[in-house]
Amino acid sequence: MKIYFYYYYYYYYYYYYYYYYYYYYYYYYYYYYYYYYYYYYYYYYYYYYYNYYYYYYHYYYFYYYYYYYHYYYFYYYYDYYYYYYYYYYYYYFYYYNYHYYYYVYYYYYYFYYYY
Repeated sequence: MKIYFYYYYYYYYYYYYYYYYYYYYYYYYYYYYYYYYYYYYYYYYYYYYYNYYYYYYHYYYFYYYYYYYHYYYFYYYYDYYYYYYYYYYYYYFYYYNYHYYYYVYYYYYYFYYYY
């Protein structure tokens, strides 16, 4: 009876510890995968939003330089035509005065010799 009792006792003792460690093994295994997918999920979540804002950052960056470029492009052409018309204004103004003084010169010349 004593041998039977010890046999019975150790059998249930090991049986209990076997299921005890088995249970904790799956417990930690479960939590390991739980946190694994948890961080995996947030990794892709932040990765997605990072690329999302990265894309919009370059999108607005592109449009900023696009309008910036056109601003200077039209600014350049504005100055170009400004100086172009300034040049012709000066040119015609010069010739106008040239003929004007030429006319005045001959007028006084004529006046001087006539009288």
